[in-house]
Amino acid sequence: MDEVDRERYPRVAAYLGALPDGVRSYPECQAKAAIVRRILHDRPVPAPPPGGLPERLAEVLHAPPLESEWMPEVLLMATVLTVADDRALEDDAFLRWVGPVNRELFGGIYGLVMSVLTPEFAARNASSYWKMFHRGSSLVPERAGARHWSLRLLFPRHLFSGLALRQYGPVIQVGFQFADPSATVVLREEGPESARFDVTWGGGGGGGGP
Repeated sequence: MDEVDRERYPRVAAYLGALPDGVRSYPECQAKAAIVRRILHDRPVPAPPPGGLPERLAEVLHAPPLESEWMPEVLLMATVLTVADDRALEDDAFLRWVGPVNRELFGGIYGLVMSVLTPEFAARNASSYWKMFHRGSSLVPERAGARHWSLRLLFPRHLFSGLALRQYGPVIQVGFQFADPSATVVLREEGPESARFDVTWGGGGGGGGP
């Protein structure tokens, strides 16, 4: 069982406690380490007190992998929640922060790719964009109408839940806003193994994408 200071890190404790093997769960599910490095660059986390967090998580906070490397998705989610708990951020405050941080990531490393998107092209190819950053989970697009798509996120049980799932609303939204600043993303369904985000936009796409 993972040792977590539940008073100091309540969301981390709840997240890891719902997984089948805590920080060791779903090793086949991976995320690009560039995400965690960007998050910790913007909101560094001090070393936890002894017994405050699992050792593997504390190691990531102290020395995250290189940007080009892959890391366990569970450790990325736990890091995200550690930042929220360490800063005592309310969920709404965290969600207002996490979108702009990911916009810096998208615009930095993948700026050229993002600059030529149209929202229609981004929606149709959402699965491919998701795979640039994640393995072991999938984002399945489905047209719902003119300038309206649904994105179904599929994942192992409780890999994404609570704030660790809701964060993907603003994260996906800033990606679409490279193509059209009017784009909005709303979490419509939330379950233990899937979620659905609705994407809408009002204007034409930015750039000269396909």
